[in-house]
Amino acid sequence: MKIAYICNMNLDADGAFGIKTKVFSQVKTLINNNIKTDLYYATYNEVKLVSDNSETILKEKTKKYQTNQKFFFSSISSYLNNDDYKAVYIRLDYFSIDLMKLLKDLKKNQLKIIIEIPTYPYKFEFIEKAKILFKEKKLVLFAKFLMVILQDSIIKNFSVNYIDRIVTYSNDKLIWNTKTINISNAIDTSVISKKRVDCKSNFSNINLIAVSTLNHWHGYDRLIKGLEDYNKKKNDTVVKLFIAGDGSEKSKYESLVKKLKLTDYVIFLGMLDKNELSKYYDLADVAVDSLGRHRVGVKYNSSLKGKEYLAKGLPVISGVKTDLDYIEDIDIYLRFPSDESHIDITKIVDFYIKLTDKYSSKKNLTDRIRTIAVERFDFDTAFEPVSQYFKNIMME
Repeated sequence: MKIAYICNMNLDADGAFGIKTKVFSQVKTLINNNIKTDLYYATYNEVKLVSDNSETILKEKTKKYQTNQKFFFSSISSYLNNDDYKAVYIRLDYFSIDLMKLLKDLKKNQLKIIIEIPTYPYKFEFIEKAKILFKEKKLVLFAKFLMVILQDSIIKNFSVNYIDRIVTYSNDKLIWNTKTINISNAIDTSVISKKRVDCKSNFSNINLIAVSTLNHWHGYDRLIKGLEDYNKKKNDTVVKLFIAGDGSEKSKYESLVKKLKLTDYVIFLGMLDKNELSKYYDLADVAVDSLGRHRVGVKYNSSLKGKEYLAKGLPVISGVKTDLDYIEDIDIYLRFPSDESHIDITKIVDFYIKLTDKYSSKKNLTDRIRTIAVERFDFDTAFEPVSQYFKNIMME
């Protein structure tokens, strides 16, 4: 018996590299746990199947008017409704009529259905995306996305009746009256190199790094305003912020930096490839996770980027409760309030200096943080609750 992993997102799209890596890593983890798994995923105009290390194109899209979800789910339905599969794992994009039809058919064949929700609650992110499309005057896309929001809100209420478990990165035990499997975002630490450490450097300069798609909920404006507050005082340490990535908030951040006369202290790096980004990770002392999740109603955040920071060996600051809050005696993590207050840069400086003193050197500190990433957030560990659930199903 096997598991079918289903992802209807276009994994070949620009900007989908991170999601594709995560999906393939999750499948790899299940297989490494002796759970036979097939992967069904979408590209621009194709549906693909990965089974036994072989990739096959199942179907090519020929009807332009057909929605991506309708094309995808109708293409895989006949493959799933056979005796080969015991359960399906679906990475949720949004609830649609076509998804609900598939869930209904699968449940008729008594398959266990597990849905992964990348963010919960996600409705505020949807609303934020709609606002951005409207502001950018992309009115056709705006109208289509409003239909997505409406369809999701309605169809969800019927679809949940077919779902056995919801995999979530939140700490909710029930979502839509359905039991959850709580996991942390995971990484493959074997492919993320630890940052290089300049043992000769002192505390006259501390570099912060923020890597993201620059959305409203990343909240870097709080940090930029905090830098202005910090620079108004006399300080022994110069603090600089390096922002890597691109997105809807970039122009706003750039305008704010110019307005506050911080161009020497906030450096926009734009989109960087892996090698270029590694150079800036080597320069960094502290990494910045999301500081504005409260803006989209999220009270708990298990970010993928936060785990990458740890794998690099960087201490992390956040503006929302994360999985690090639940590690006993955690000291390599600093959390700020989930509100609109300016980030206190002095607290970051003191936090980093005390950490380095505690571990005797920057190298020891980096090694300690890297160990936490490997022990806590590598895929084999973080995805274990899902693997165990499937193992239990196979024994029924």
